[in-house]
Amino acid sequence: MNAKIATLAAVVLLSACTYGGHYARSGPCGGWHTDQAACLRAHENSVAIGTVQVGQSIDEVRGIMGKDPDRRDATAATESWSYLTDYEGNLRTTIVFERGKVVKIEGGQF
Repeated sequence: MNAKIATLAAVVLLSACTYGGHYARSGPCGGWHTDQAACLRAHENSVAIGTVQVGQSIDEVRGIMGKDPDRRDATAATESWSYLTDYEGNLRTTIVFERGKVVKIEGGQF
C-alpha cells in the first residue's frame, strides 16, 4: 500500500513540474517553452522576414511571410504589419508600408 501511495505521489509531483511548459529535444526551440507553437512561429517568422526588403509590395511581402501578421495597424498614410520574431525576448519585427510599398523594417518589444 505504501509503495502505491509513493508511486502516485511521484507521478503527481512530476506532472506538476511539467505543467505549463513543453519540451522539445532539438531544433530552434529546443528545451522548455510555455508555448512551443509560438516559439516555432517566431523562428519561422524571423527566417522569412530576413528576406523582406525595402521597396517590395504588400503582395510580395504576403508571399514571403506566408501568413497574416500577428498585429496589423493602419493610418491614413501607412500600414504596419508586426510579426513575433524572437520568442524568448518577446520581440517583434514590424514592416511599415506607404502607398503599398515597404519603407521601413524595425524591431521592438511586442
